[in-house]
Amino acid sequence: MKRLTFLLFFVFVFGCKEERKPVPPYKVEIQIILPNEVKIFQKEYSVQKSVYEVLLDLQKENQLQFETKGRGETLFLESIAGVSNQGLGDDKNNWIYFVDQKLAQVGMAQMVLEDDSVVVWCFTTWKEKEKCIQSPTKIEGDPHDKVMVPNPAK
Repeated sequence: MKRLTFLLFFVFVFGCKEERKPVPPYKVEIQIILPNEVKIFQKEYSVQKSVYEVLLDLQKENQLQFETKGRGETLFLESIAGVSNQGLGDDKNNWIYFVDQKLAQVGMAQMVLEDDSVVVWCFTTWKEKEKCIQSPTKIEGDPHDKVMVPNPAK
């Protein structure tokens, strides 16, 4: 009887174990459209990250410099690579971002990226923002490479 109980316990514990499939890495791409160049970064993560978390990782790796103001929902990007927002006005350039060709509707700390997301940061006027998603497109390659290409919008 003890052997039967042990056998049933063994089968139940080890035989009913759910088979877990490995989670593929989350791949994201960040495109920074500066006035005279485009910087493209590709990253891979084992967990989802927000736009802000990816930028922080790039900054920690000395691949990108940026400045922010506020925190949480009020976190606001002030500059990237030494290029600062110009303030209010129709003719003023400011940093605007898109995720998967859609204008972001939440702050960068709240925008959690999906696998294969492409984030485009563009320094432009509000009126000309749609040009940002017409420039660089997703590229293939080593996710740790930084690629610099001329800005086709210029």
